[in-house]
Amino acid sequence: MNIELKKVKHSAALSEETDAFFAEVWVDGVMRGTAKNDGHGGANRYEPHALRQELNEYAKTLPKYRCASGLELDYDADLLVGEAFDRWQYTKDLKSKLSKRTIFIAGGKLYSCRLGANPKDAELILNNMSLDEAVKVYIRCIENMS
Repeated sequence: MNIELKKVKHSAALSEETDAFFAEVWVDGVMRGTAKNDGHGGANRYEPHALRQELNEYAKTLPKYRCASGLELDYDADLLVGEAFDRWQYTKDLKSKLSKRTIFIAGGKLYSCRLGANPKDAELILNNMSLDEAVKVYIRCIENMS
């Protein structure tokens, strides 16, 4: 199941314990409903409510989610939408960077330089990849830095 958020409205100013957002939830290329969170630490709200149930049913088929701390969690609708939200944020961030800088990997680390430069030690230049592939590489690098 491919879960994607579109038409995301995010408010960093309203985000206290969780991200405050509103978004369309697309499942396998079909808009299934909306999700929103007020940013106060509570669960997401879904419209229609059946969307939460559908996502929770799918979540039961997945292996446990392993946190960076080693803690293992069962997937649920909020965790799935949270991962989709994180991908949306990473994509937005990377698109902005790619428009201003050459982003590349060297020695397994993420670097940037003047736009249009061709760094000699680059193993991968994200600007030369499809956005989907570049985002995957970008996320792996960011998560490995944490």
